[in-house]
Amino acid sequence: MTTTERTDIVVIGSGFGGAIAAYHLAAGGAKVVVLERGPWLSSEEFEHDFILGSSSTRIFEFVAGRGMSVLGGNCVGGGSVVFFATMPRAPSFVFERQGSIGRRLFPAAITRETLNPWYDRVVEALPVHRQEWSEVTYPGGLWAAACRHAGHTANPVPVAIDTAMCTNCNWMMAGCRFDAKRSLLMNYLPAAISHGAQIRPLHEAQQLPGTTTATTGCTTASSTTRTTGCRRAAARSTRRSSCSRPAPAPRR
Repeated sequence: MTTTERTDIVVIGSGFGGAIAAYHLAAGGAKVVVLERGPWLSSEEFEHDFILGSSSTRIFEFVAGRGMSVLGGNCVGGGSVVFFATMPRAPSFVFERQGSIGRRLFPAAITRETLNPWYDRVVEALPVHRQEWSEVTYPGGLWAAACRHAGHTANPVPVAIDTAMCTNCNWMMAGCRFDAKRSLLMNYLPAAISHGAQIRPLHEAQQLPGTTTATTGCTTASSTTRTTGCRRAAARSTRRSSCSRPAPAPRR
């Protein structure tokens, strides 16, 4: 069955690129629809297991490339659900790297200095904090000691984790069951919903006629989508989208 809908903005994907854009656009008054190919899981649905069919095997996407393989998220929240929550800022030299064509890979206007105010906003919104050595896990302490023994320095990294709630279960990559990891499920996405954005899990964009905007992941063109998954999953996603969980409001 084919239906036609009209909206101001369609955002493809609900990971870091899509969720943050969706929030700011919705907060600015636009009618926003977010399409996500993967399922929408609540924290209690994340399973500490890699058995085929468990939640962890449904929220990953593995892409094998030439010289590099990428393990990403395939769920509402995208990569923020399955990453290790380390949030270091890219060093200045990263932006000055040149590709094989002999020119700077980043636009001239993008530097560490120009990004610092935006880093600050994300630090406040997630939030992010730098660990104390007393919060570092035992394996992390061993690694730091080995670095020091070899004549290198090691420092605790900034993390998007509520360390008071973290149980050090070592299953962070399978989704956090304790809401300790500050994934986008805990901040930008609820805030976008509070401003009227719609998030539609199990919807895959298959065709995008027209031209996309400069904002990554956003398009004002019409799109053709395919609904994936079963009725049970769709029903669950409908209930989740109308949930009343308090939404931390990222700074505009």
